[in-house]
Amino acid sequence: MTSKKMAKGKMAPNMKKKKQGKEKKKSTFISKEKGSILKHSTKKKSMSDVKAASSDILTEKMSLFKGQSESVIKKKAKNLKEFTQPEGYLKDSPRKQIKKKNELSSPKTATKGKEKKMKRKLENKYVKSMKATKSPKKEMDASEDMAVTNGKRKKKRRELARGDGPAAGELSWAAAAGTGGAAGQPARLTVTGGFSWETTPWPQSGPAAPAADSSDDDDETEQQPAARLSRQQLRERAAAEERDLVERERRLMDPSRAPETADDHERLVVAHPDDSSLWIRFMSYFLQATEIEKARGVARRALKTINFREEDEKLNVYVAWLNLESMHGTQETLSNVLHEALQYNDTFKVYTRMAEIHQANNKHDEAELMYSQLVKKLPARKEAWLRYGVFLMQVERREAARALMQRALKCLERRDHVEVISKFAQLEFRFGEPERGKTMFDHLLATYPRRLDQWNVYINQLIKVADYDAARLIFQRAATVRLNARRTRSLLKRFLEFEEAHGSAEQQEAVRELARQYVEARSDADAALLDEPAR
Repeated sequence: MTSKKMAKGKMAPNMKKKKQGKEKKKSTFISKEKGSILKHSTKKKSMSDVKAASSDILTEKMSLFKGQSESVIKKKAKNLKEFTQPEGYLKDSPRKQIKKKNELSSPKTATKGKEKKMKRKLENKYVKSMKATKSPKKEMDASEDMAVTNGKRKKKRRELARGDGPAAGELSWAAAAGTGGAAGQPARLTVTGGFSWETTPWPQSGPAAPAADSSDDDDETEQQPAARLSRQQLRERAAAEERDLVERERRLMDPSRAPETADDHERLVVAHPDDSSLWIRFMSYFLQATEIEKARGVARRALKTINFREEDEKLNVYVAWLNLESMHGTQETLSNVLHEALQYNDTFKVYTRMAEIHQANNKHDEAELMYSQLVKKLPARKEAWLRYGVFLMQVERREAARALMQRALKCLERRDHVEVISKFAQLEFRFGEPERGKTMFDHLLATYPRRLDQWNVYINQLIKVADYDAARLIFQRAATVRLNARRTRSLLKRFLEFEEAHGSAEQQEAVRELARQYVEARSDADAALLDEPAR
């Protein structure tokens, strides 16, 4: 009987106490977690009510940190007890929430490491939620017609206004109408009427959209995408690009085009690797830009790239490198390059080129040192003595040049004496004393009278100095020398041309008479040779 009554009306005391305890714990947990609206309520609330209340309270709490940095939010979140509970409780059932609450609060079941780990997760979740709902840098006006979706500002829209009230399909902001939600929540777009799908264009007399603010709004708004081009425009663009490419290729292939950049020089030396002039122009390009090391690098590349059979091309590169070191390098670098050039090239050419470089740079002492080393290394080569003599006469060291001629005559063979004396005599006409040159030629022709070539050289030097009377006398002396018929004919012919250019009619007739006497004195065989055309 008692059990039946208990079944119908009241439940057992133990069960009743157990149920009351569970409801008390639940109401206490919910009141602490969800705020004042659930503080005095012991009724079982649905999960939708719990989530709504939780969302409102969380929004109010986040408004305290609005506009602050991430580090400040984390620091304040550690000091507030209301942010120490995980947001995941809102998604769990009441029984599961109470279980997790007890695990966090009970020292028996939760260690300090777990508590720190859970608090760190809670802080990170809170910071992420604050980032997601953080307000933009610039507050929007209530009348500004903008929509924010996924952190991006949409395009502005114009309002439709027809008649006195808002027309169908008109869009407005809840914040502008004063019907917004709770404080701190973003304004939501509402539709006051049905949306119209009519195809007629919008009226031009509608209210204009509010003007954009200062440059801050311009920076925040996204760049508008470029308008799509038609097929005709795309074809025209492709044709213009093709024309530009063809023109550029034509300019690059033009051999007469002067290179302007390092890439242009690079293409040229790759196309013609054995052309020393291209490598030297490449070096001069870097020298103009005062990049000495790069110019040296080009010279090394050229010497490695040019074929070993092209000795003259390699010599040209060495000469350019020596010139570079003479102008922009040190004595040590110049000596190193000179030593390398002497190993791979002709000694006479390297020394003469190096002396010419010093002479062009007005380094006369260094140039004389090069010539002195040259005649020491090649004493039997007449060109070395002649180059040395020309240098001394050019720098007005005439006595040293005359002493050098005597040294050369001692070192050279006898067959080379005529040419050496003739060269030094010509140097006297050009840089020294012409009378001394005349004396040298007179002695030379007295020793070697049958050298018609030296007679012609002597006459040419006299004509250059405009000493026509002396030249006429030399012609008459040469005509008395017994030569073969061919040489005599060429000498008399030139004598007649000289008189026609610089003499009178009587002098011309005297030359013709001299030629007739010579023909009469010769035999018939010699006269026959005179009738042949001169070689």
